[in-house]
Amino acid sequence: MTNVLRHTCLVLLAGCAAGPSLDGGAYLASGEAMLPTSSTPQLRTEALGVFVDGSGTPTHLFDLRWNELHEVEFTDGANLSEDVCSEPRCDWFVERDTGCVQIAYDEFFRTGRYDDTGYAWSGSMEVCPGEEPYPHELAVRTGRGTPWLIPGDALVIEANYPLEPDMDVFEVRIDGATAPVSPTVMADDAHWRMEVPPALSSLDVEMVGPRVLTPTRVPSAIPTTAVIEDWTLASAPPEGSHAGLPMSYSSGALSGSTGAPAFYPVHALFALGPVEGARLNADLTLTEGQFSYYTHVYTARADGTLGPIVEELGQPIPVAEGSGDVWLVFSHDPLGHPTAAPVGLRFGGVTVE
Repeated sequence: MTNVLRHTCLVLLAGCAAGPSLDGGAYLASGEAMLPTSSTPQLRTEALGVFVDGSGTPTHLFDLRWNELHEVEFTDGANLSEDVCSEPRCDWFVERDTGCVQIAYDEFFRTGRYDDTGYAWSGSMEVCPGEEPYPHELAVRTGRGTPWLIPGDALVIEANYPLEPDMDVFEVRIDGATAPVSPTVMADDAHWRMEVPPALSSLDVEMVGPRVLTPTRVPSAIPTTAVIEDWTLASAPPEGSHAGLPMSYSSGALSGSTGAPAFYPVHALFALGPVEGARLNADLTLTEGQFSYYTHVYTARADGTLGPIVEELGQPIPVAEGSGDVWLVFSHDPLGHPTAAPVGLRFGGVTVE
């Protein structure tokens, strides 16, 4: 249950008076302060979720900047927790009585997934629970990062709070049938992995336990409705035989581009139908983007068998063992490279060995 929170405090460490003890629940601590950096002082903002058990003791801290959940541990009845921050030159200490977080940085620098620039922060600040309720949210993605559930891939639940087996119960329906799921913990208790049967036409994920939330994002089932029968692409492939990056047919190839610099993963999917053979030679060319990096190509079977990932275009692509139709999956994640560019792809067909 989310509590209405009592007080807000964001100042240098010496200037914050302790407030009343917390009841069990979820608390939002957010604020900002001017801190020294490697250049000039800059405004630093922090937004943290503080989770408190029934005895009034903080148990977890969720970093809303990096989407990471940390356990809070107190030694021998101490009022100040062990260091919660997992990064070097960074210290976060949680007060048992108030839920306030004492923060200290010593030339702390951390790059994000989509940038490699920023400031080296120094100084200290304190963030305490405020009056805003903590917003419980979750999303569902695929294990391999595609916007569709490729047969053989898994679902990943990403929450901004500690997931609990008794409270967070999920029902997954694959092609209209309820699929039993047994989540396993990934990096922390805010990330669960669920192995599910292959999904070909429909996918639905709902919460059916005591806590019911609507996921902010759920992948779709595999979107292709036709197959590419002419693998030479001497003729235009039928509508519905490829998905993802919009591509148009001309002169024996499909081509497409994001048009603008892509600070996000770009995907393409090609339905090849039945394939007899061990390897594909795919005429795939990255026409725009980071040519030497961040590309994954692999195959998937309708029965849920996935082939190994190939990271360099032009190399043979193993055909997934198993049975059923085959899809060729392309992913390119530019990771916000400093020389960001549009991502463009040309597909001229495949041969099989």
